[in-house]
Amino acid sequence: MKFKYLPQVIALLALLFSFVPVKASPLAATTPPVDMFQWPWTQGESWVAMDGFDNGTRRLSSSPHNYKMGGAVDFAPHVNMKIGEDTSSFWVTAAAAGTVFETSSCHMKIDHGNGWITEYWHLDNIQVAKGVAVYRNQRLAVIADSKYQHVCLGNEFPGPHLHFVMRPKMIDTVFSGWSIKYNVITNITTFVKNGQTLGSYKPILNVPALQIVLRDAITWNIVYTGAVDAYRYEKWPFQLSEATKFTLTAAATTSGLTPLIVLLDANGNEITRATGTLTSTQPAGSYFVQIQPAAGDGFYTLLLTKGDPSEITPTPTSTSTTPTSTTPTSTTPTSTTPTPVTPTPITPTLTTPTSTTPTSTTPTSTTPTPVTPTSTTPTSTTPTPVTPTSTTPTSTTPTSTTPTSTTPTSTTPTPITPTSTTPTSTTPTSTTPTSTPIPTPTEPYVSTVIIPTSINTGEVVSVSVNLNNVPVDGYTSAEFTCTYNPALVESRNIMVANLFGFDSAAAMNGPQNGSFIVAIAGSNGNKATTSGPAFTFSVTGLQAGQTAVECKARVLNGDKVLYSILYIGDSLTVVGNTSPETPTPTPMPTARSLAGQVIASKPITIRLYNVDNLIAAELLANADGTFYLTAPAGNYTVTAAADGFLGAQGAVTLIDGVARTMSTVSLVAGDINNNSVVDQFDAMTIGMSYNTSIPPAADLNNDGLINVLDLELLARNYRKSGAIAWQ
Repeated sequence: MKFKYLPQVIALLALLFSFVPVKASPLAATTPPVDMFQWPWTQGESWVAMDGFDNGTRRLSSSPHNYKMGGAVDFAPHVNMKIGEDTSSFWVTAAAAGTVFETSSCHMKIDHGNGWITEYWHLDNIQVAKGVAVYRNQRLAVIADSKYQHVCLGNEFPGPHLHFVMRPKMIDTVFSGWSIKYNVITNITTFVKNGQTLGSYKPILNVPALQIVLRDAITWNIVYTGAVDAYRYEKWPFQLSEATKFTLTAAATTSGLTPLIVLLDANGNEITRATGTLTSTQPAGSYFVQIQPAAGDGFYTLLLTKGDPSEITPTPTSTSTTPTSTTPTSTTPTSTTPTPVTPTPITPTLTTPTSTTPTSTTPTSTTPTPVTPTSTTPTSTTPTPVTPTSTTPTSTTPTSTTPTSTTPTSTTPTPITPTSTTPTSTTPTSTTPTSTPIPTPTEPYVSTVIIPTSINTGEVVSVSVNLNNVPVDGYTSAEFTCTYNPALVESRNIMVANLFGFDSAAAMNGPQNGSFIVAIAGSNGNKATTSGPAFTFSVTGLQAGQTAVECKARVLNGDKVLYSILYIGDSLTVVGNTSPETPTPTPMPTARSLAGQVIASKPITIRLYNVDNLIAAELLANADGTFYLTAPAGNYTVTAAADGFLGAQGAVTLIDGVARTMSTVSLVAGDINNNSVVDQFDAMTIGMSYNTSIPPAADLNNDGLINVLDLELLARNYRKSGAIAWQ
């Protein structure tokens, strides 16, 4: 009898030893960069995990799902996949850039370098061949429908799905910000991002963090190849040994891609940008060219060519400002209005011309002695009319030599073409040339960039709002106020970028009546320490005309004082329909609402997260769990949460003019410690708090007393975990 339980003991010991991970190889110990890989389906879409890793209790130890083998996860576009359902739109995409090195009628493998390999199984309608380079998010194939399309041998599930493998290991590899976690004892696989934990059959949103890849240095007249997507940019360094005029050309080799070229200085500050081709003249130094998509994603070629050095505009000298003749046409002024001249665009200074003070306001000589002033800006409000042969007058007879104002004293931000660059009291507005170049400021400023700058009515254009010349200490937060003509355009789809950190806090007011406010603050000590896009939004043309689109900014650097910075605006031309046969487009309705009902015995909070995982809308549901909210059109994740309950989560797309209603969902009671699982630790909290009302999360029925009634609610959901899939 003493050996009665020996077989059970031996089996238990064997199982415990199986939980001890095998020693990882040096290669397996390395994990890819956290911003390199995305989920293997289209960006912006949500799929669910049907099954995860295994410890040998459900599958053979040789199964690719076994955690010792590196692990595998089965994904599907939605729950309850049916055999034979139409899967023609369920695209499997490349998780990262790489080269296809193995294919069959139902699977493929991609080499991403450094020993990282991804595998995609149970495919149909394969789009790429062996040996082909692919870019991240490129469509590879669709999942087989499991009825009319053959799946690979070894398929364990009857429904259509993707069997996804990452080698050498998947544990701790990050896909679109989600880290894969595995508990070898409970045999449960979970997915964690920003404190949110999801289990099987819960929608997982595929939105990667921005990846900026540093490529090799480029040189003259060599064609380079790269690949970008909405969340992956490439940055190429190059050197100039002397002041040089050069042209950068980025040409798309993938249909639908429009490359945007951004020229950066050695510190990563933006100098200028253009789509397709960029020509610039810069002094000797180090530079970067960053390629990012203005639209689409895919492959492109990059070429750097040198311009003719003789085309470089020489720096003006003081001799060029001296007129060849100063003889006036008349010694008697007939008008106090000066003859229009075209002054050289410069910044006014307080320097006073050395020889401009007359002894009389009436010239005594028809041939005044030529002088060379130290300032090329007229300082008189009533100069004697002259006919200069140079664009800059130098010897008029002013009545006063003191400029009214040469230095702005207001702290209000001004456009980068400031009024201080033209004397306010000496030059009529008609003399300001329309082609005056906008100088690039050396101090911090905010720029509004519209690409393209002309659209038809009804068309949509993207607007980027960028912070430039950000100081080394950075900004802790910023407030942007954007304005435009609401009769001509409508703004929407405000999307905050990651300039203040991936998990920055954002608040928006508007848009309404031609303006809106976006406030962004870095969380957990994060700051904006580099130049780049703070947020983007889209603009729709309503009727023909031209409108300025300007975003001003006030920033904080940690001293709790808001101060304004300079700004550069942009303008958008809306071209009307000139055909009399086509009616004028009617502006689209702007209703973008979401409604539904969530059942729980506690107050329920509804949150809407945008593609950057930022809260776009938040509200407390009514007492009966009903709710109604609005947000800009776009793709979102919607969640419902109540204290002491497992939450609900789903993916939703809001469309202009469409009111969306979510299905009614009941939250699961029992997650008192908020760790996404109902277990014995939650039950222990009820025991320790019995016949009290603290903590409130343990009062599951919300009757003011923690007792067996709450324990009964918990017991109904014992061992349940994760968020409820909300459709």
